[in-house]
Amino acid sequence: MPGGPRIYPYQQPEEALATKSLLLEITLLPAAFILARAGILGELFPFGPAFLVLVARRFPRQLVFVATSLSLGSLSCLDGLEAYSRVALYTIFASLFIFYPALRTKRDIFLAVLLLSGEIVVRGSLLTFTGPELYSWVGVVFEGLLAGGLAMVFQESLGLFLLFFGFLLGLGSWEVAGLSLQGIAGRAAVLAAALAGGAGAGAAAGAAIGFLSSLASFSVPTLAGLLAFSGLAAGAFCSLGKAGAIGGFFLAHLLLASYFLGQAGVVTAFKESLLAAFLVVLIPEGILEKLEKLVAFAGGQEEKQAVLADRLKVQARVWQKLAEELRPLKEQSDDYWTQTWEEIGRPVCRGCPADKLCWQVEKKEMMELLQDLQNKLEKRGNLTLSDLPDRLVDRCSRGGELLAALIGHRGAGAGQQHRYNGPATLLATQYRALASMLAELAAGEEQEESLEERVFLSIESGFASLPRYQEDVCGDTFASFSLPGGRYFVILSDGMGTGDRAAAASRKAVKLLQAMLKAGFPRELALHILNTVLFYSSPVESFVTLDLACLDLKAGRVEFSKMGACPSFLRRGSEVWPLRSQSLPAGIWEEASPVGVTAELLPGDVLVMLTDGVLESHREVGEREKWIMDSLRRALIDNAQLMAERLLKQARALVGERPRDDMAVAVVIFHEAKIEKKEEKKYF
Repeated sequence: MPGGPRIYPYQQPEEALATKSLLLEITLLPAAFILARAGILGELFPFGPAFLVLVARRFPRQLVFVATSLSLGSLSCLDGLEAYSRVALYTIFASLFIFYPALRTKRDIFLAVLLLSGEIVVRGSLLTFTGPELYSWVGVVFEGLLAGGLAMVFQESLGLFLLFFGFLLGLGSWEVAGLSLQGIAGRAAVLAAALAGGAGAGAAAGAAIGFLSSLASFSVPTLAGLLAFSGLAAGAFCSLGKAGAIGGFFLAHLLLASYFLGQAGVVTAFKESLLAAFLVVLIPEGILEKLEKLVAFAGGQEEKQAVLADRLKVQARVWQKLAEELRPLKEQSDDYWTQTWEEIGRPVCRGCPADKLCWQVEKKEMMELLQDLQNKLEKRGNLTLSDLPDRLVDRCSRGGELLAALIGHRGAGAGQQHRYNGPATLLATQYRALASMLAELAAGEEQEESLEERVFLSIESGFASLPRYQEDVCGDTFASFSLPGGRYFVILSDGMGTGDRAAAASRKAVKLLQAMLKAGFPRELALHILNTVLFYSSPVESFVTLDLACLDLKAGRVEFSKMGACPSFLRRGSEVWPLRSQSLPAGIWEEASPVGVTAELLPGDVLVMLTDGVLESHREVGEREKWIMDSLRRALIDNAQLMAERLLKQARALVGERPRDDMAVAVVIFHEAKIEKKEEKKYF
């Protein structure tokens, strides 16, 4: 009838549901193929077994096809025994679930243990034919633990997100016309999250997806900061629709792509972003609305905020559990190490007259000695008789044999353990960082700040530097930036040595630290990650000092995190106080950690940070801090830049025209500032 309502063919609800189920089951096969390729550090592939458990519970009719697709996925990215062991694993588990259907209804913890046991039995049995090594067994156990944990999480709502991360990991090595499919899909996901959940969701998605490269291989997560900022910018303009979100995303890339990726990676990043934007344009509005409900971030409604906070808490707990599963071997119990040292030392000492004295009366001291020798061996690569303490040398006639046993143990297995501990430590730290960020986001959802009129601090900063005599470049690097919530960071780093090499090292450290802090990493975790990266990324000994000041302009407080850095100085009126700590530089030792110093701040205070070239410009050791404190007391300048330049000139005057080291001074002056309007609620 002309002008009447349009009439569409009616489809029975059962038929519609059957069609959707069929489409979903069809997508299981390519998903399985890709998830089987999703590797962590190139050696652990836990997503495939966990996905097989999910399919066994939800889509048992597809078990044979999914197991076949998983096997093909493993064969496409692995060779030899590694591939065949996983094919055998998928085949055996699929058979168990088909012939013993009661297994599908067992509790999550039972299935997780079953996965771990299957990994150990199936893959471990095949390892015995190639000469099992400690490292290979550790990989099998860790993969089983991760697979079991993922199988449990896949049963919850969070499983959808982790499945997507596994999907992105599986795309890691695929390229089309030189463009990474993982990069395209990841950027599209950040844009979709920003559209559905706003700035906070976009930033969180960007930070999480930015970790993918470091999960797939032992590398620094350089994309985390860029994608987090891009997601934040996209979410800030999401009220303008897809065009606004895409515009904000590209604006962030335009500003920071060359900073994070270098000139060579900018063009590729923009091409991948263009394709990602095209995919987002094609997403129907209905799907975005469902995603918005899933993220539960809209309108400031308390119920939705509570839902989001609960989900963030769940995610934080999951990432924390994964970090705990990656606990390095060196953190195992004392019983483990007692057994290890006895296996090494007792055969050497058997029959020695001092055997009972060493291994019964002074057993604890012997354990500590062997642990200390092991640490020296890992650091230097060799041991000599001079490493033995005098009390042992005086009574031990087999010191050389004991050292040879330690070195032999390292060659047989401990070296592999060290090889594994490094990546595991970094990966576990990254997981803890994600857990901490998600926990902070959840806490932010539950709190509402409504600040009355109060006094804040504003700052004025200055920096001056001078290279060593006959050098063109100063090896000291400075950076300062602000973050939401009234936080302001100042970083000063001194690279080992002088010139270009020192400058490159300190610039690298400052850029990485700045990127992680801007991405939302907790301060101490960011420093720990940076230390681990510096320790493992250089084949020769290389380190930098780091002086990080976190200024809380709301609370009027400064918190220093120092790693081998010189004392800082705080001036208030005519009084000057040194803020010092004893700590190791970053990158010199795997376990190096920052030492904190805290001080209260008031309007008019002056904070001075400097490198050792300035501090040691006075030849008298006892006068090195005193001359700086005296100079600050006498300084009548109320300009941060002029004060920094004056301190540098005085330091240069003390050494003449030939500075023996790079010099750098950073000065921050605090002023009073008032903000009259109340602060609105911040969701992220």
